Amino acid sequence: MSGGKIQDKMGEVGEIGMYSELRRKLQLYKLGNINVTSTNTNATNTNNTNTDMNAVTANTAENTDNKTYNKTDNNTCNICDDTYNNAYDAGNNIDTVNTGSPINKQNYAHKYKNACEYENCRNDINNINDNINNANDIINIIDGSICTNDEGTCFVTESEFSLAYIHGGCHLGEACSIDFSNIKMACGAADSGISVRDCVFLDTETTGLSGGAGTVAFLVGIGFFKDDTFILKQYFMRDYDEEHALLAEINDVLAGFKGIVTFNGKSFDWNLISERFIFNRMKMSLKNPVHIDLLFPARRLWKLKLESCRLASLEENILGEFRGDDIPGSMIPQVYFKYLEDRNAEDIKKVIMHNKNDILSMVSLLCKISSILEDPIYKSDGEYELLGAARIHEDKNCLMPQRAEDCYSKCSSSENQFVRKTASKRLADIYKKNGRLSDAVVLWERIAQESGYLDIHTLVELAKYYEYKEKRPDLAAEMVRKAMDACSALGTKYGRGWEELCIRLERLERKIRRAYGGNG
Repeated sequence: MSGGKIQDKMGEVGEIGMYSELRRKLQLYKLGNINVTSTNTNATNTNNTNTDMNAVTANTAENTDNKTYNKTDNNTCNICDDTYNNAYDAGNNIDTVNTGSPINKQNYAHKYKNACEYENCRNDINNINDNINNANDIINIIDGSICTNDEGTCFVTESEFSLAYIHGGCHLGEACSIDFSNIKMACGAADSGISVRDCVFLDTETTGLSGGAGTVAFLVGIGFFKDDTFILKQYFMRDYDEEHALLAEINDVLAGFKGIVTFNGKSFDWNLISERFIFNRMKMSLKNPVHIDLLFPARRLWKLKLESCRLASLEENILGEFRGDDIPGSMIPQVYFKYLEDRNAEDIKKVIMHNKNDILSMVSLLCKISSILEDPIYKSDGEYELLGAARIHEDKNCLMPQRAEDCYSKCSSSENQFVRKTASKRLADIYKKNGRLSDAVVLWERIAQESGYLDIHTLVELAKYYEYKEKRPDLAAEMVRKAMDACSALGTKYGRGWEELCIRLERLERKIRRAYGGNG
């Protein structure tokens, strides 16, 4: 904590002046600048040495009327709380040191006066620092409590939201009525029959963004639906030694659920949590959960529409949720390290709010994705989004593949050349898969013409059609030659694709020669 920041905090507790004065005195009373008389019981001379407080109190022992004044432990001595007058009286009571030589009683008193003032000054500063720490302790800044279990203690804060609470343009309760099968399909999760109420929404804040053995989740947020409320519990470890207790707490919560909802959790959050359980030799209560990672459908839906599919970008551009005084995710590890140094939880409050908003946004994003997938034609905002929804419904596990065909069909007539071409190619592939080759050919020929016969994939598909279905090797060879010209124009006249075109052309030319009575 910087001096200015300390003074600001001291101003809040009314001790700024005292603190500054004590800091000044502390510099003056450092015992390295104080001559202390030490006596060797086995020698007849005395030496003036510069020493610190520990040396003074450990080595100085003066006998006076069978009473010894010395330091009794590492932190206090029996004279440090005495005033100057008491110290002077103590000097007057000493007639001789162990060697029998007289001492300067006033100097002795001053020596202890300096030692006492130094010790008292240091104690006062420590007390003030304790006040600062107490004033900025997380329990005094954030509404929460210290939870205790067999593994130790950690901090927990809990929030409750009604189902009518609006975040990101959605009521939280909408998540409880969505068609969860579409979401599971979009995320590649097994259709196990679970609902949203069987899942927790999980997000972590960590000491690093790259993962690895040295990365720790110092804050874990867990949200879930219970009755008519959405409950959000956030577990925070105030130091590294509270990790066991934090993991034990979240383990108890996870035990009551079957699945988890995350954003990039498959690559980071859940992997990290699992690794920390292994590292600490603790068993997880939730093994092999149904994992709904919203990052995957989000990328399919909006990667063409947005420059970034980070959660913060989706919040602003898709959900219409703008965070005011939010802390960037990249700064969060630094904030935690700073907290470990000065124990000032002011910035930790921002981290906890950041984590809370992330989880609430996941609930809203789940609702948004589900709404689009249920009715992409009418619920999609623009052709890019509709194209993304079609890609999701094209999945082999999709329960309603007709939705993909409908979406592509609508996009195939778009005025946007990219959208029109992409949709037409995907739609032609669907027609081919379903045995509708004549419909596919219409699209392939249109794509070939609009692209200036530079779309190699389309030209190859036309070559296959003319060779095997129409039995026209001459037309097929023409398409292959156009594809080879396209490779030359595009600078891709190499690799496996080029070799396949050469082999295909040689075969077609043999067929043409045989058809006209030539040698095969």
